[in-house]
Amino acid sequence: MAGSRRINLRAGGLLAGVAGLAAVGTIAGSTVARAVTRRTTAEDPYAAEDFEILAHDHSSVVVTDDGVELAVRDVGPRNAPLTVVFAHGFCLRMGSFHFQRARLTAEWGRQVRMVFYDQRGHGEST
Repeated sequence: MAGSRRINLRAGGLLAGVAGLAAVGTIAGSTVARAVTRRTTAEDPYAAEDFEILAHDHSSVVVTDDGVELAVRDVGPRNAPLTVVFAHGFCLRMGSFHFQRARLTAEWGRQVRMVFYDQRGHGEST
Protein backbone atom coordinates (compact mmCIF):
# COMPACT_ATOMS: atom_id res chain seq x y z
CA MET A 1 0.00 0.00 0.00
CA ALA A 2 2.85 2.36 0.79
CA GLY A 3 4.34 1.60 -2.62
CA SER A 4 1.16 2.51 -4.47
CA ARG A 5 0.90 5.72 -2.46
CA ARG A 6 4.44 6.69 -3.55
CA ILE A 7 3.52 6.04 -7.18
CA ASN A 8 0.39 8.21 -6.80
CA LEU A 9 2.47 11.00 -5.24
CA ARG A 10 5.01 10.78 -8.05
CA ALA A 11 2.26 10.79 -10.67
CA GLY A 12 0.63 13.77 -8.96
CA GLY A 13 3.96 15.60 -8.82
CA LEU A 14 4.57 14.84 -12.48
CA LEU A 15 1.11 16.11 -13.42
CA ALA A 16 1.64 19.29 -11.39
CA GLY A 17 5.01 19.83 -13.08
CA VAL A 18 3.52 19.36 -16.55
CA ALA A 19 0.64 21.72 -15.72
CA GLY A 20 3.09 24.33 -14.42
CA LEU A 21 5.24 24.02 -17.52
CA ALA A 22 2.16 24.37 -19.73
CA ALA A 23 1.13 27.52 -17.84
CA VAL A 24 4.59 29.06 -18.24
CA GLY A 25 4.57 28.16 -21.95
CA THR A 26 1.16 29.76 -22.42
CA ILE A 27 2.24 32.97 -20.70
CA ALA A 28 5.49 33.12 -22.69
CA GLY A 29 3.65 32.42 -25.95
CA SER A 30 1.06 35.13 -25.37
CA THR A 31 3.79 37.62 -24.44
CA VAL A 32 5.65 36.91 -27.67
CA ALA A 33 2.42 37.12 -29.68
CA ARG A 34 1.62 40.52 -28.16
CA ALA A 35 5.13 41.80 -28.90
CA VAL A 36 4.98 40.63 -32.52
CA THR A 37 1.52 42.13 -32.98
CA ARG A 38 2.72 45.44 -31.57
CA ARG A 39 5.72 45.38 -33.87
CA THR A 40 3.74 44.57 -37.04
CA THR A 41 1.00 47.11 -36.42
CA ALA A 42 3.43 49.99 -35.89
CA GLU A 43 3.63 52.59 -38.66
CA ASP A 44 6.06 51.48 -41.40
CA PRO A 45 8.17 54.51 -42.36
CA TYR A 46 9.04 52.88 -45.70
CA ALA A 47 5.56 51.70 -46.70
CA ALA A 48 5.48 54.05 -49.71
CA GLU A 49 9.12 53.41 -50.69
CA ASP A 50 9.64 51.85 -54.15
CA PHE A 51 12.27 49.20 -53.43
CA GLU A 52 12.15 48.03 -57.06
CA ILE A 53 13.64 51.28 -58.37
CA LEU A 54 16.84 49.54 -59.56
CA ALA A 55 14.73 47.12 -61.60
CA HIS A 56 13.59 50.06 -63.76
CA ASP A 57 17.15 51.27 -64.51
CA HIS A 58 19.05 50.42 -67.68
CA SER A 59 20.36 46.86 -67.39
CA SER A 60 23.17 45.03 -69.11
CA VAL A 61 25.46 42.05 -68.64
CA VAL A 62 29.24 42.17 -68.48
CA VAL A 63 31.05 38.89 -69.20
CA THR A 64 34.33 38.39 -67.35
CA ASP A 65 37.43 36.77 -68.90
CA ASP A 66 36.47 33.43 -67.35
CA GLY A 67 32.88 33.57 -68.67
CA VAL A 68 31.01 34.70 -65.56
CA GLU A 69 28.04 36.96 -66.37
CA LEU A 70 27.77 39.97 -64.07
CA ALA A 71 24.42 41.75 -63.87
CA VAL A 72 24.80 45.52 -64.20
CA ARG A 73 22.36 48.41 -63.79
CA ASP A 74 23.15 52.04 -64.46
CA VAL A 75 21.32 55.31 -64.11
CA GLY A 76 22.24 58.81 -65.21
CA PRO A 77 23.78 60.19 -68.40
CA ARG A 78 26.87 58.44 -69.78
CA ASN A 79 28.58 61.82 -70.16
CA ALA A 80 27.91 62.93 -66.57
CA PRO A 81 30.84 64.75 -64.92
CA LEU A 82 31.01 62.05 -62.23
CA THR A 83 30.56 58.27 -62.42
CA VAL A 84 30.19 56.28 -59.20
CA VAL A 85 30.56 52.48 -59.25
CA PHE A 86 28.88 50.67 -56.35
CA ALA A 87 30.48 47.35 -55.32
CA HIS A 88 28.60 45.48 -52.57
CA GLY A 89 30.10 43.21 -49.94
CA PHE A 90 29.80 39.49 -49.26
CA CYS A 91 26.25 38.05 -49.11
CA LEU A 92 24.67 41.22 -50.51
CA ARG A 93 23.36 42.36 -53.90
CA MET A 94 23.11 45.61 -55.83
CA GLY A 95 19.69 46.28 -54.27
CA SER A 96 21.57 46.98 -51.03
CA PHE A 97 22.30 50.44 -52.40
CA HIS A 98 18.64 51.45 -52.72
CA PHE A 99 18.83 54.42 -50.37
CA GLN A 100 22.14 55.66 -51.78
CA ARG A 101 20.73 55.51 -55.31
CA ALA A 102 17.58 57.40 -54.34
CA ARG A 103 19.44 60.05 -52.33
CA LEU A 104 22.18 60.68 -54.91
CA THR A 105 19.59 60.99 -57.68
CA ALA A 106 17.64 63.52 -55.61
CA GLU A 107 20.79 65.40 -54.58
CA TRP A 108 22.84 65.44 -57.81
CA GLY A 109 20.32 64.65 -60.55
CA ARG A 110 21.90 64.37 -64.00
CA GLN A 111 25.36 65.39 -62.77
CA VAL A 112 26.16 61.85 -61.66
CA ARG A 113 26.07 58.47 -63.35
CA MET A 114 25.70 55.51 -61.00
CA VAL A 115 26.73 51.98 -61.94
CA PHE A 116 25.64 49.03 -59.80
CA TYR A 117 26.63 45.41 -60.30
CA ASP A 118 26.21 42.09 -58.57
CA GLN A 119 29.44 40.30 -57.67
CA ARG A 120 29.84 36.79 -59.08
CA GLY A 121 27.49 34.34 -57.39
CA HIS A 122 25.38 37.12 -55.87
CA GLY A 123 22.01 38.60 -56.83
CA GLU A 124 21.41 38.30 -60.58
CA SER A 125 25.02 37.41 -61.50
CA THR A 126 26.15 33.84 -62.19
